[in-house]
Amino acid sequence: MDADIQANLANLKAKFPDAEIPDEVRVSRIIAPDEYAEVFSRCLTDAGFTARAHPDGGIRFDEIPDEQAQAQAVALYTCQATYPLDPRYTQPLTGSQIAYLYDYYRDRLLPCLEGEGHTVSDLPSLTRFKESFDGTAPGYSPFESIARGSSAEEFQRVSGLCPDFPQDLWEH
Repeated sequence: MDADIQANLANLKAKFPDAEIPDEVRVSRIIAPDEYAEVFSRCLTDAGFTARAHPDGGIRFDEIPDEQAQAQAVALYTCQATYPLDPRYTQPLTGSQIAYLYDYYRDRLLPCLEGEGHTVSDLPSLTRFKESFDGTAPGYSPFESIARGSSAEEFQRVSGLCPDFPQDLWEH
């Protein structure tokens, strides 16, 4: 079982010790990050919880009564175990992948965001970019100022036009 899934199971058991959790969950298929929102929202909806894929890659839920929180948490765990994220996407990036991401930010992402009329903070040096990296995520985010200063609709529009990661990052 994947470390993230094990951690979520441990958290689920700690938060809801009386929850009825399936002893074994069969993996249906391994997914890529760009499938997450669609696959999970469908899985959760099939489990009885209204969930919608969001353009930023996340999921939005309808409000639920407190007494359904446990069942929703079990459904989240079950969906995660049924559709685990491909492990290559959860591993720390290599030095060459970080450098490739840096070049993508500099040459494609920042010009795209600026072309859409947004001001973004300056890209740090490659050395600082590498130093700020937290395993799988950079410490620098060109979307940070956009998320704070734009409507949800504008953020969705821009993040759809200017992806935060190049599709081929994991091929490097």
